[in-house]
Amino acid sequence: MENKKKLQVNCAICDTRNITEEILSAYEAVQINAATLVTSPEAQALLGRYGVCVNTAGTAAISGDVRFSLVNGPMTIRAAPCRRKSCMWWSTPPSPSSPAARRC
Repeated sequence: MENKKKLQVNCAICDTRNITEEILSAYEAVQINAATLVTSPEAQALLGRYGVCVNTAGTAAISGDVRFSLVNGPMTIRAAPCRRKSCMWWSTPPSPSSPAARRC
């Protein structure tokens, strides 16, 4: 009988968009404690299938090839276009005049 270990991830931001079945199947149990969980529909399905315990203050569900950037503090967004089809920025703390996350 194989003795699998438990995995506990503690972090501010956990990006699970590239999680695989091979990674999850290597552990008996997985727990993610994060202020923000970045996920995709595919990752959500895997996390649910393997019964991953997730404790988070917020979740950013991003599908497709989206660049995710985090800025800690105030920032100015200029009119420069994104180099990818889609990008997302997240400001901490959010500006009073805009939502915490914005997609462009």
